Amino acid sequence: MNYIKELNAFRDWSMLNRPSTGQVALWYTLMSINNWTGWQEWFSTPNQTLQLMTGLSRGGLENARSSLIQQGRIQYKKGRSNHAGSYKIIPFLMSDYQKVGTEVSTGVGTPAGTEKANPDAQKKPLSRTFNKQNQTKPNETEKEKQQKEKSLLLATQVEQIWNHYVQVFGSFFPRKLTLTPKRKKAIQTRLQEGYSVEEISLAISNIRKSPFHCGQNDGNKFYADIIFICRDGGKVEEWMNHQGGAQHGKSSNDTGEDRESEDGVVIQFGKYART
Repeated sequence: MNYIKELNAFRDWSMLNRPSTGQVALWYTLMSINNWTGWQEWFSTPNQTLQLMTGLSRGGLENARSSLIQQGRIQYKKGRSNHAGSYKIIPFLMSDYQKVGTEVSTGVGTPAGTEKANPDAQKKPLSRTFNKQNQTKPNETEKEKQQKEKSLLLATQVEQIWNHYVQVFGSFFPRKLTLTPKRKKAIQTRLQEGYSVEEISLAISNIRKSPFHCGQNDGNKFYADIIFICRDGGKVEEWMNHQGGAQHGKSSNDTGEDRESEDGVVIQFGKYART
């Protein structure tokens, strides 16, 4: 499976089908785990692992999984008692799919062939990519493995939040939005402080409801950039708890105009954006 092509294809599919934040989070997480396993056709992973990596509740995970199944993006086999369920990702580009023929069980991303796997397949490395990962760092400590998993999880969560932002605000701009280093750092900082993907995504959805921050103000300026939303923990909490209604505050403390103009995120709405 071509990882980059599949990510790009999912992005395009998302723009047309508008999946929920939970569906996006689950799909990216399953892709990450499948990558760890060396692109096995079927792989197993516990609900607890998926909840940890997506930030979803048990109910949210089940809803997202059911939706992705109905939309033809994944297949799922429920596990027996005390056994994790198995997943199969349906690739967008069937020609890029490699059928290995073994089933893999994962805990937090460490693959292990099951006893039911093809005996001939067990004698071979799971994949060139996965085998290379095992060989490049033979003395890798448990701490380094945990740090690698933590970094991968953070990168996945940043991508989930940015994709949600693009879905919510992409139509405002005539050109493609870019996850700049400043935007990425703002999102990462809030995640590292303990705010979840769901909380930051909720803040993004709520600020979209504010006409003032979305360009309907005296200066026709667009304040709702992700840098503004993730400026600090207080701003995230303000917007994730927002109850709706117009925001009419015009102070620099509310909009962060002085600070944000330095980052280039206070945009002349009427000049650069589409209504």
